[in-house]
Amino acid sequence: MEEAAVVFQDTEVVSQVEDVDLDLSNVPEPPVVDVKAGFVRADAPFSPQGPDWIHQRLHLRFKSDIVVPVPPTTAPPPPPPPAPAPAQHEDEGQNPDQGEPTSDPPSSTAVAHAIKDLLLPDVAQILRFQHRTCVYTLFVDHATFRVLRWDRTAVLLTEPVDYLESVAGTRELLEFLYAFARLDDAAQGLDPSATLLDEASCGWRRMDFLARAHPGDTDSYEESCSGHDTHVVETFQHVRESFAQSLVAGWPRYRLMVDGRVFLVCWPINGEDEDPDQNKASNAVFGRGTRGYVALDWEKQTFVFLKDAWRILLDGVEQEGAVLGKLNAAGVAHVPTLVAHEDIPGRYQQALSWQYAPPDMQQRMHRQVHYRIAVEEVCFPLDRFRSGKQLVRLVKDCVKAHEQAYHKGRYFHGDVSDGNLMIYPTTRTRDGKRRVKWKGLLTDWEFACPVTNDRVGLPTHTMGTRIFLSYSRQLSHGRPIYTADELESFILVLLYNALWWIRHSHTPQTARVVKALFEHHPGGEDDGLAGRAKKFGKSRRPEFDGEQVVFLFQDGDDHDSREHPLNKVVSDMLAIIGSRYEVLQWRQATREKEKKGEQLDREQGPTKGVEYLAKISYEHSNVRGLLGAAIKESQWPENDRVELWVDSKVSESVERDREGTLEEGAAGGETADEDIGSVGSADENEDEQGEDQGYLGDTEEGYGGESSSDSIPWRGELKRALENEDETQRVVKRRCA
Repeated sequence: MEEAAVVFQDTEVVSQVEDVDLDLSNVPEPPVVDVKAGFVRADAPFSPQGPDWIHQRLHLRFKSDIVVPVPPTTAPPPPPPPAPAPAQHEDEGQNPDQGEPTSDPPSSTAVAHAIKDLLLPDVAQILRFQHRTCVYTLFVDHATFRVLRWDRTAVLLTEPVDYLESVAGTRELLEFLYAFARLDDAAQGLDPSATLLDEASCGWRRMDFLARAHPGDTDSYEESCSGHDTHVVETFQHVRESFAQSLVAGWPRYRLMVDGRVFLVCWPINGEDEDPDQNKASNAVFGRGTRGYVALDWEKQTFVFLKDAWRILLDGVEQEGAVLGKLNAAGVAHVPTLVAHEDIPGRYQQALSWQYAPPDMQQRMHRQVHYRIAVEEVCFPLDRFRSGKQLVRLVKDCVKAHEQAYHKGRYFHGDVSDGNLMIYPTTRTRDGKRRVKWKGLLTDWEFACPVTNDRVGLPTHTMGTRIFLSYSRQLSHGRPIYTADELESFILVLLYNALWWIRHSHTPQTARVVKALFEHHPGGEDDGLAGRAKKFGKSRRPEFDGEQVVFLFQDGDDHDSREHPLNKVVSDMLAIIGSRYEVLQWRQATREKEKKGEQLDREQGPTKGVEYLAKISYEHSNVRGLLGAAIKESQWPENDRVELWVDSKVSESVERDREGTLEEGAAGGETADEDIGSVGSADENEDEQGEDQGYLGDTEEGYGGESSSDSIPWRGELKRALENEDETQRVVKRRCA
C-alpha cells in the first residue's frame, strides 16, 4: 500500500498545458490505488514515514477497488419458448446468461458500510493519537469523492460527487477544501480543552523529571523549571512507575483542562493495540471511548487518576463525579476521592450525529457528552492480589463500600464487575514501623443509580459487564436493581478471580472452566430461574465436565490434603445464589397456579434452610460477615496463587483467552490485623439500615429486609446449616436435584 502525507503550503502553483495530440488507444488500465494521506497545518513537522496521525487535521484516503460483498442470486428460469418464428441469425435473440447466477448491483447502504469498514482503522488511529471531538474524512474513489464526519455516536457521509467529469463536482471539491482550511481548530474536530505539548515546554520537562525513580523522601534533583522548584511529592512506587511507563517515546503529551484545573497526560494506561483489528477499531471509534491516565496535577504536583470518556446521557443517571462527591461527603469508605470533574463545555463536546438520523433510529441512539473526572487514588487491578485470603478481604472491602453507599449515600453501584474492584495501597504506622496495607476500592460509579423510597434502584438502564450481571438483570431488561443483584455480582467477581489465579483441580483447563461457568446460553440447561438454581446450588461448588472444581491447599507440598478455605467460601456463596433463584422459581410457579385456581403442595416448596440462605442474598452485612468470618477463622495457605505465565500446567490457550495483559504482581502485602465482621454483624457507626424489595415485584415480597443483625432469628440455624454437611445437602439440594 502506498502511503503519503499532503501538506497545506503557502505556495502558488502554476500549471501550463500545451496542445498535444495524444494516442490513448493503448493506454493500460490504471493500477489499483490505495493511498493513506492527511492534511496538516503548514507549520506542522513533516512526516516522511507516512500519515502523520498526531498532527493530521483532515483524513484523506484514496481507494480505487471498493469491494462490496453481495450474495449472488439466481435468475428465474426462462419462459416457455414462443411460437415458431421466422429464421434468425444464430446469435440473435439469445441470452447466454439466462439461468446463471447473477448479482444485483450493491445498494447505497451496502457501499456506505463497505466504506465505513475500510476507513475505521484509520480513524481509530487518529483518535488514539489525538484528542478529538470528531474526525473528517475525504474519501476519493476513482472519479468521485465523499466527505465523512465521525463522532462517538455514528458516522455521516455524503453522496458520491463526480469531481473528474463534472465542473460542478470539481467546484464542490475545491469549495470543501477551502472551507475546511478556514475552519477554526474546534470546528475541524480538535478538542479545545486539550493542548498538545511542545518538547521544549516546561510541562514536558517537568513530566520527565517527576518520572525519575525517587527514594521516597524529600530529596530533590537539580533542575530548573519555571514556576516550580525541584521538590518532589512522595508517592507510592507503583504510581511513579506507572507514570514513567506512560511517557512512551514518540507519543504526544497533552495538557487537559478539567473544571479550570490543569492535568498533564501522555499514553493512556488502557491504550489500544498499535494495529487494532476491525472489532477493536469499531470500539475505539464508537461508544464511550474511555481512556484512563496516570496524570500530573499541575497545581499540586501530585499524581492522580484521570478518566476521559463520552458518557451516555440517561434519565436518572448522574455524573460520576457528582455521585462520588456525595459519597465522599457522607464518609463512605473504600471509594475514590474526587479531585475534579465536569462535562467539558463547548458546542462540539456533544456527539451530534444522532440529530441527523431518521426519527425511528434516533430512538435507539444514545446521546453522549464529553466528560472528565480526576480522583486521588491510582490503583492496582484486582487480579494483582497475592493470595486467596487477600482476594477475599479485598472483595469484602468493596462489599462494605457498597453497603455504606446504600445506607449513607442512597446509591446502588450498577456495574459491579472485575474491572471496577481495585487494589489501593495505604500506609500506617504501628509500633514505630511504617507498614503497607492493601485495601479494596470500589471504583467507576458512572452508572450508579439512586435508591428510591422503596429501597430499590431506579430502572434506568441495563448497563454493566455482562458476565458479572446478576442473572435476574440479564433476564429482565429495564427492571430495577436490588441489593441481591449487586451482591450476586460481587460473588461472581470473587469466583472469577479465584478460578483464574488460585490453584485448583482444573488449573490446566482454566480458560475452558471460566468460559463454561460464566457464559450464559439462552435456551440451555442453565436458562431460567430453575436452571440458575441448579447451576449454582446443586453441588455448591463450580462444576466442569461433570466434575467439581476444587481449590487446592498445597502450601509448599503438592500432596497437602488440607481443605482450602476458598472451597467453603465459594460453597456458601453459591448456595446463597442458588437458593435465591430456587425461591424465586417457587414463588413464580405459585403465582401462576393461583391465577389458574390450582392448589399447591406446600411440602414441595423450598425448605426452611433454603429460605434462610435465600434471605442472605438481600443482606449486605451478612454476606460481608461471611467473608470476614472466613478470613478470621480459617487457616489459609500463603502461596496458593498461580502465575499463569510461568506455571507449566497451564496451557497457552489460557493466556490467550485471558482478557487484558498478564503482569507480575507488584510488591505489597497485608498486616496481621484485619477488619473482620461476623455472620450477621454490622460495623460500628453503620446502624442505619434499610429494606430491599425483591426482584420481579411481589414475587420476592417479604425478602430483602435489611434490618439490624439482632433481629435476625436465623443466625444460629444458618451457621449450623452451613457447617453440617448432611443439613447442607438437605437444605440446598432438595429442590435443585
